[in-house]
Amino acid sequence: MRNALKAIWRFIRRAGKDAAAEIARRLVAQAKDIARDRELLKLASDAAKAALDEGLTGEKAWVAARDRFADAAKRAGKDLGDCAIDTILQSVYSAIKP
Repeated sequence: MRNALKAIWRFIRRAGKDAAAEIARRLVAQAKDIARDRELLKLASDAAKAALDEGLTGEKAWVAARDRFADAAKRAGKDLGDCAIDTILQSVYSAIKP
């Protein structure tokens, strides 16, 4: 019985490691795809510039740009999570803010 439990445990550990490796591989691939998507970068840039052009600063500028970017990405058929939206916008916003 003990050997059977050890065998089951080894199988579960191996399967868990394989699953974790596959999830990590897919996450990295998705992140690379998002980072290379010029359309997303343009949408984020346009959203950030529009907020700054309105004279908004600080939190108000960030919220306005984020809302614009999230809406534009959705209209463009991009299914992004909050983390992806924030990461892309932060990269662009940091590069263009005065």
